[in-house]
Amino acid sequence: KTTLQAARKNFYFLNFFTIAQINRIISIVKSPKIQDDQLQELFGNLRFISHSISPISVTQLINSIHNINSLSPMDRLTCLGQALDQIFNDATVTYRTYTHSGRLGAGGLLSKKIHMIALNDPRQVLNLVLTLFVQKARVPEPEEVLFCHEDTTIEEISLVFLRWKNAREHKRHESIYCIANCHLLPYTLQNDVVQFIIEEEDSNSAAHLVFVSGKSENQHLVSALNSTRIDMQVLDEKTLKEEYRNICEYFARNSNAVTQVFYSNQACAGKTHDILKTIFEVNQKIPVSNNRFLYHRVPIHGQTPSGLLIERLTDSPDLSKRPLIHHIDIGASAHHTELNSLLFQILIVGTLVDHRSGTIFHRKESDGFMIEIP
Repeated sequence: KTTLQAARKNFYFLNFFTIAQINRIISIVKSPKIQDDQLQELFGNLRFISHSISPISVTQLINSIHNINSLSPMDRLTCLGQALDQIFNDATVTYRTYTHSGRLGAGGLLSKKIHMIALNDPRQVLNLVLTLFVQKARVPEPEEVLFCHEDTTIEEISLVFLRWKNAREHKRHESIYCIANCHLLPYTLQNDVVQFIIEEEDSNSAAHLVFVSGKSENQHLVSALNSTRIDMQVLDEKTLKEEYRNICEYFARNSNAVTQVFYSNQACAGKTHDILKTIFEVNQKIPVSNNRFLYHRVPIHGQTPSGLLIERLTDSPDLSKRPLIHHIDIGASAHHTELNSLLFQILIVGTLVDHRSGTIFHRKESDGFMIEIP
């Protein structure tokens, strides 16, 4: 633990990955022969730091640490940290901007660096996060947002802190680091977060750190951060729909991909039939058969953690060769609270991370999503 903490302090870009992800990166690079899917996995890890990174950077990473087998644990972390520094230290930090509706919510971030926004309705947390970034006319970057759940670890939270703490010196001073759904954290973890804030109160970071709680009462973190609390109103429903549509169009700006939601108050109303019909009609407008969409069904039942959803989104080796339309088929037994956060990360952030296994899913610009709601 001390070795890892020292490495994270010395090498900023190690703070983008959990220890599980770091071990996974090292295990791939150690392989005698790296497979194509492993190269894609490494590329996905680098894209978590910057969406504009080139695939050439994967080769650069491998060449920098290919002799890592003979090194001690600390030297391995040092070698990986130095390789990431070489790739990203001089890279331009870019944010993904899009054309928004022009109607912004009331309130905004103040000159203070740490903010608490406490709502009275947990269902509005995702809309508040969207409102936060709409005011900057951009979508959240994967490194900026953490959606908490009951199993969120102190490691995941501390990595957000470490990225925020040293944001200025790594040209990320315009970032908004957001820890959302913090009302789902147990008391002991909320108390650990408070201690982090006390220790880093005088941080030189110019970036904002925003906590969003879906509950305002009986929350230790909300009470502890009362002096930093600000009011921000969620965009109205009409504007929210426009912004969600604008962002989906932004992701598909260079392709024929579509994102649509199908729902009905009546069971067995033919939603799946309509989805298949829509995909057929979209494909009929595409002249080149190789660019036509393949259909990929992703069933959602009961509790669906991020790792399981990533597994289902990538469960066929043939799927990566053609544009896809993912049919997100949500069953009546699905746990909607957590699922909403996962879908927000896929559709709006564009990236879904399973911190435990280290796997990362990036949505492709060429892929579409059709969501069937029961």
